[in-house]
Amino acid sequence: MMEILRLAWDRFTVMARTFGDMQGKVIATLMYFTVILPFGLLMQLSDHPFKRTARAPHWEQREPDDHQLEAAKRQG
Repeated sequence: MMEILRLAWDRFTVMARTFGDMQGKVIATLMYFTVILPFGLLMQLSDHPFKRTARAPHWEQREPDDHQLEAAKRQG
C-alpha cells in the first residue's frame, strides 16, 4: 500500500512541478505585457522626468596644497 502511495506522490510532484513552471511563465508574461510594457511605452512617449537642464556646477575652487607629504604623515 505504501509503495502505491509513494508512486502516486512521486507522479503528482512531477506533474505539479511541470504545471508550476508553466504557471510561473504565464504569470511573468502577463505581468510584463500588462504592467511593465505599458509603463515603458508611456515613459517613452512622455517627456522624460529625469531629464535635467544644464546648470552651472557648484564646485568651489581651491588652492593646491603643497604640503601633501606632511598631511599624509599626520593621518597616522
